[in-house]
Amino acid sequence: MSQSKIRLVITMATVSWIVVVIALTFFARMVIHRFGPLPEQPIQFSHTVHVNNLNLECSYCHPYAEISTVATIPTGELCLECHEGAGIDHPEVEKMLAILEEQGEIQWDRVYQVKDHVYFSHRVHTVIGQIKCQECHGPVQNMTVAIRSAGGSSDRGFLEMGWCVSCHKRRGAPRECITCHK
Repeated sequence: MSQSKIRLVITMATVSWIVVVIALTFFARMVIHRFGPLPEQPIQFSHTVHVNNLNLECSYCHPYAEISTVATIPTGELCLECHEGAGIDHPEVEKMLAILEEQGEIQWDRVYQVKDHVYFSHRVHTVIGQIKCQECHGPVQNMTVAIRSAGGSSDRGFLEMGWCVSCHKRRGAPRECITCHK
C-alpha cells in the first residue's frame, strides 16, 4: 500500500474516532439534560435480584404505594426482616448493616419526585388507576440500581407535566388543573 493510501486510512480512522467521541458526548449530555444527574445511593440495591430472583412484589418494599399518596423508601428495619440472616456475606449487605449500625437508617436519595405545588397520589394511580409501577418508573425489575428512565424526568428528578398530561389523555383521566395542582 502506498504512503498516501496509508495516510488516508489513518486520517479516516481518526476522523471516525472523533465523530464517535463527539456523538457519545452529545448523547451523554442529552441524557443528563433530559433525566437530570442520577442520585448516588449509599448502597447499590439490586432490584433485579429482589424482584426477578426472589419474586418480591414492589409493594413488599414500598407498601404505602397502595394505601398512601407516597410510596416511601424502605426502612432499614424492613431490610433487616430478611438480611439479619440472608446474604450477610454480600459486600452491599455488609455495607447496609454497617450503615444501619452506625446511623440507624439508610439515607436514600430520591430518584423521582414532584414539585411542591403538585398533588400526586400513588394510591390513586396504583390501586384505583390500576397502573403498574413500570409505567412511570420504567423496567425497575431489570435495574441493578434504580435510575430515572421514565416519566419525562428532568430538573433533578422532577416529573414533567407534559408527560403526565399525555398519560391522562391516553387513559381518559381528568385533566383539569385542580386534579394535580394544589
